[in-house]
Amino acid sequence: MADKRKTQQTVDLAFPFTWEGQTISQVTIFRPKMKTLRKIEREAKAEIADAEKDKHISDWEAAVAIAVNAAVEAVDANEDAERAARLAVAEAVQSHRAQPVVLDETDDYEDSVKMIEYLSDLPKGSTDEMDLEDFTMLSEKIGDFFPAGVVPATGDTSSPKQPTG
Repeated sequence: MADKRKTQQTVDLAFPFTWEGQTISQVTIFRPKMKTLRKIEREAKAEIADAEKDKHISDWEAAVAIAVNAAVEAVDANEDAERAARLAVAEAVQSHRAQPVVLDETDDYEDSVKMIEYLSDLPKGSTDEMDLEDFTMLSEKIGDFFPAGVVPATGDTSSPKQPTG
């Protein structure tokens, strides 16, 4: 368990790894400061906004495709293609407005990767080479810096650890 009074803690990895020619066998983690958590939160919000924008674009692309298909089908059936396309677009817009935008939940591993990269001396991207056991251990040690019941910038509400002994 990380000592909540310390500002940093160096831990040995059970499975050292090599990153860009350097063997990494220890990692120093840092007690989070509000400015770091706010930076992580801002970046997470920006990623969500980008994903939402991409989702809207793909929805409109789908609506256009539906309208084009409806127009082609109308032409094939000797019907009014413009009217068919307008009806298809109107239907797609109504359908889009009726459904709330639901984005996939952010992957818990990605949240942990961000926290480890911001709150340790590891080079960005190096966690990809890290053993899962060491990754989990670092995530837990960083989590120990947070008081019980606090919501970290990119994670779920923490809860008090159960006694193990």
